[in-house]
Amino acid sequence: QAGNADSDLALETEADLHEVLDLEKVSDMDKMAMDVVAMLFDYLASEDTIAPPFREVLAQLHIPFLKATMLDPDVLQQADHPARQFLNRTAAIASGLDATTVPGKEIHAGMAQAVEKILHDFQEHTRVFDEATTQFNRIVEEALCSADADVARAIDALENAQKNPQQHDVLVVQTVNALRERLSSIVTD
Repeated sequence: QAGNADSDLALETEADLHEVLDLEKVSDMDKMAMDVVAMLFDYLASEDTIAPPFREVLAQLHIPFLKATMLDPDVLQQADHPARQFLNRTAAIASGLDATTVPGKEIHAGMAQAVEKILHDFQEHTRVFDEATTQFNRIVEEALCSADADVARAIDALENAQKNPQQHDVLVVQTVNALRERLSSIVTD
């Protein structure tokens, strides 16, 4: 049912785009911008370093990003444009993450929430992209801090184990297994 809601939101956003723009009267420059946006999202859809669950969330941004580009052509030219910053940030963070492990699971959920905010709130002002970026950054920070806290506890346990040789071997095995689990979500070339 959530997939249908996302599809409905995408259709509403597309209808909003038709309301704002008379697509039959689009200039050649706007058509070129539309082609660039389409190529960008085709690239993201096929990017192997981004796991499929993250690509699915990013794909929902196609119409809002296109709409932002039509409303403000600077999206494609200004690296600091809110819509472009949001897309760059989410794609960069998603790269190499696994949505089934920590912290990927939390970051995926946060990305979906931020994209949902854009789908619900974006009309004609790109400030919603700034708000979504702030929301997403907060969730990423929380997920990474939580992961760092787990690592800190593991370091403390190992330091304590060095003082107690009987626990040392057990804790080393547990730590190696925990590190394997954490590192399994990292994709390298």
